[in-house]
Amino acid sequence: MDIYYQSASNRIIDFKSATYRLQTADVFDYEWDFESVQSIYGGTITRFTKKMAKKDLRFTVKAPTKQGYYDALNDLFEITEKDIVENTPGRLYVNGYYLTCYVVAGSKSEWESGAPICDAEIQVVSPYPFFIGEINQEYGIQDISGVYGQFPMKYPTRYASWSTNQTLINPHFSNSPFKLVIHGECTNPTVLINGIMYKVNTTVGVNEYITIDTKAKTIYLTRVDGTKVNIYNLRDREFYIFTPISAGENTVSWDGSFAMEFTIYEERSEPRW
Repeated sequence: MDIYYQSASNRIIDFKSATYRLQTADVFDYEWDFESVQSIYGGTITRFTKKMAKKDLRFTVKAPTKQGYYDALNDLFEITEKDIVENTPGRLYVNGYYLTCYVVAGSKSEWESGAPICDAEIQVVSPYPFFIGEINQEYGIQDISGVYGQFPMKYPTRYASWSTNQTLINPHFSNSPFKLVIHGECTNPTVLINGIMYKVNTTVGVNEYITIDTKAKTIYLTRVDGTKVNIYNLRDREFYIFTPISAGENTVSWDGSFAMEFTIYEERSEPRW
């Protein structure tokens, strides 16, 4: 099992290393809350909810030298405390899945003055109580001259000259939020996923790109100089542009004039074993 903390500034605390050696952790535990209406016998559950997640990790801290041991303890504190002070969450990774979180408590035990070893325990709190795995898929510019695709009857004319359909696999067992990045140069870029239209009414220049994040519900244009422009109000309103992607096979269609990439967010109460 791989398990480590990555700070917002990309510093790593590896809990399977010789310096920080994991003993126990409740990272595979979870709990749903529910609301219900009571009846004479039992009741009816009306909604499931989740509180912020808390996870406890216990591990050994040790080093060959006293100075190395002190450095390891200082790094543990400073790396995690920086995220608290700056209110920028880090990530707890377990088997490739990450929990966005803060380290909110720490303690030391079984330590003696001068001995370069002790037990440590930290508690992380996650505002969004799901482990997330990312699945990536890229599509390049297509040569579609003389090629015609199969599209829903709603679009017989507007998109008749588009390329043939592509297949995007969502391996998750449920519908998933995703991020779509559209690279310029293009005008009014439009993508169909299972007949649902994702369109932004704007022009994207060379080396610029649009990011549609259905999880954060944001749409940004990133310019050549790195400046981000909020273009939420330029979204096409014919369909809900933040519709999640279905589990299994999905049909993706576009006119082939621009490259794009998908990041599917696989959300789980526990990471995969």
